[in-house]
Amino acid sequence: STYNLEPSQSIMIRNDINADILGASAVGLNTLYILSNISPAEDAESQGVDFGATYTIWDGDVRRIASLICKK
Repeated sequence: STYNLEPSQSIMIRNDINADILGASAVGLNTLYILSNISPAEDAESQGVDFGATYTIWDGDVRRIASLICKK
């Protein structure tokens, strides 16, 4: 890889549990799921369920991303 990163040193930020988060988790990437107005309707029913995302944002507030994923 160009940056010589391990999957665990990377993160996928997406808004679809089945199409994005589950696959990324399966290959060892950290994941951030964010519920948005274009997320599949059934994703909203997963709130409170552990589906494997490293981080979740259920209110769609993208301003919270940095505080969740950036190391201090």
